Amino acid sequence: KVSYMVGDEMSLSGLKVTANYQQNTRELAEGEYTVTGFGTAENGKLMARTPGEQTATVTMASDTNITNTFTFLISEAPSAPSSSATISVKNNGTESRDFVYGDRMDVTVDATEMNGKTLGLYYQKSDGSLVSLADVVVVAGDEAAFSYDTTKKLLPAGENLGVAVCLVEGDSKTVKDSVSVSLARKTLTASITGEVNKTYDGTTAAPQTAALRLDGVYNNEASLTGTIVYGSPDAKEQTLSVKDFKVNYGSGASDYYVSPAAPTAAGTIRKAAASQKAGSVTAGTLEAGKPLSSSTLNGSFTGVNGETLAGTLSWKNPNATFEAGTHTAAWVFTPSSSNYASLEGSVGITVVKKDV
Repeated sequence: KVSYMVGDEMSLSGLKVTANYQQNTRELAEGEYTVTGFGTAENGKLMARTPGEQTATVTMASDTNITNTFTFLISEAPSAPSSSATISVKNNGTESRDFVYGDRMDVTVDATEMNGKTLGLYYQKSDGSLVSLADVVVVAGDEAAFSYDTTKKLLPAGENLGVAVCLVEGDSKTVKDSVSVSLARKTLTASITGEVNKTYDGTTAAPQTAALRLDGVYNNEASLTGTIVYGSPDAKEQTLSVKDFKVNYGSGASDYYVSPAAPTAAGTIRKAAASQKAGSVTAGTLEAGKPLSSSTLNGSFTGVNGETLAGTLSWKNPNATFEAGTHTAAWVFTPSSSNYASLEGSVGITVVKKDV
């Protein structure tokens, strides 16, 4: 055989060498001749290594001056169709390699000459190890597609993260292309929602209608705890804050979020209404023709917790006059505490004739 491909094992089997004498011609046996220049000796074998048409020399063992040659051809092995896989990365449909936790990573692979091959999408760690991000796919035509939900937490938050497409053959994985992406932490926002205003009750507690709200979290993997309180119990406009504020994360979730600051809100504690003790407001007898202020008012009032309230009890129209008889007159109680609103009411008053 005188035609080989690079890498083939070569053989002199079938080579016939004859010697022509004056009297006759005979075929030489092995050992009566040597062959040089035929292939490359490797580990006891002749290998085709150098491509091209080449010449081997046959030398007669009994007389090295007697030689002849023959040619043989070593051809380049035909190259297999080149295969490649080029990655295109999108963030929720837009070409980008920058992601925020919660985004969807869509990867399209231009897989030339890889129809029927199995590809996988992997996170390539700095030590070269691979973490699967999606199920493997079999290439149909020249394209393959993968989708990765970043909330699966297989890809860590950080910069210069290697995302690779690998040819999967059994347990073997060969990287065909890779790109660097970034995954930023998701910033959470905390707020106080609901009705926060209340009527003075002597405490700093917010009403039960006020609640903590957390925005930006996925899969309920974070929650808030804390107590919403006013800065003081006094009736006025003020700021609510959160005592013992804390963000509680599920397993591994804290690595993917930026925790929010404790929220505040503007609120108002309205003045409370004072309570009149039953039958406690009384008026002294008034002489006809004299102003109402001449009649002495007495009364007792309590606050939201039953405490006695100090304040001023006065007639609403102190200059009013009446004829003799029984009348009703309006009064006003003005608490000394700014946490209570004024209270109005009326009381019966006896007006007697003026002494002559």
